[in-house]
Amino acid sequence: SFLRSGLVDRLCLYMGACALGPKGLPLFSGEGPQSIDDATRWKLLSVQQIGNDVRIDYIPKEKS
Repeated sequence: SFLRSGLVDRLCLYMGACALGPKGLPLFSGEGPQSIDDATRWKLLSVQQIGNDVRIDYIPKEKS
């Protein structure tokens, strides 16, 4: 996927004010990182309230 290949330069996430429970779909599908150390890190760029919902923007965190 684009995310696993490092081709995503921004994540724009929208969170609605409801809980779907176990029948809801996961945010990402497919195989994840092998460990927490292998996970991509993201830097919070902005948070915007839109009515009762929220938009959250992230950019990849530079590797140290």
